[in-house]
Amino acid sequence: MQMNALAQEYQRLLQDNKRLMEQLEEQTSLFRLCTHQLKNPLIGLFFNVNRYREDPTAERQESIQEQCKTISHMLSRMMFLSSLNHDVHYERQHIEIDLLCKDLYASTQGQDSRHTFLYHDRTSTAPAVAVVVKDLIIEALSILLHNAATYTPAGSTITLTIRRDPRQITIIIEDNGPGVPDAVLAHLGKPLEDTAGSGLGLSIVDKIARIHHGSFSLSNKPSGGAQAVLVLPLA
Repeated sequence: MQMNALAQEYQRLLQDNKRLMEQLEEQTSLFRLCTHQLKNPLIGLFFNVNRYREDPTAERQESIQEQCKTISHMLSRMMFLSSLNHDVHYERQHIEIDLLCKDLYASTQGQDSRHTFLYHDRTSTAPAVAVVVKDLIIEALSILLHNAATYTPAGSTITLTIRRDPRQITIIIEDNGPGVPDAVLAHLGKPLEDTAGSGLGLSIVDKIARIHHGSFSLSNKPSGGAQAVLVLPLA
């Protein structure tokens, strides 16, 4: 009996150590992300401030204000990403994901006149219910819809499809734009610096999916455009 107890305690310690190492690796990645993502904006801000001292025009002042907003937004996202933790006890609810998606679709469509939005509900007659942290799911879907609208030209079509399978709910957001850069696809789920600036948001979506024991994938469609897929376990 003592040997079994020692073996169980040893396994528990191994699991705790593995979890701590994973958390340390995530924090190290986040630190690297901060240095990479903030380097160019800070250099640009420093340059504009110096130029403003020599030539204090309203245009340059507006540029400085926009750069400060960009840096503030990036810092907020970094802090949010850092706060996401598998060990935290989140308050979860039974949420009808199909209704949530429909509301987000309607809200996004109402705020964006540059794109055509389509919504397909493939859940049949049964509600697509999942036990989730509602605010986190809204954040993940909002990021994906925002990315689709930001990185596609005016006139592009953005489609949100929700499907209910026996064990899971699948949410697909796709567009007919230029697709996703290879560098982003190669580092999906890892905080990174990329020319499109989407690394932070995608890292947040991936982590939210894992917190819910789901999955997130991003790919380019053979016909053109990007396809983001968020899968959640059915309640």
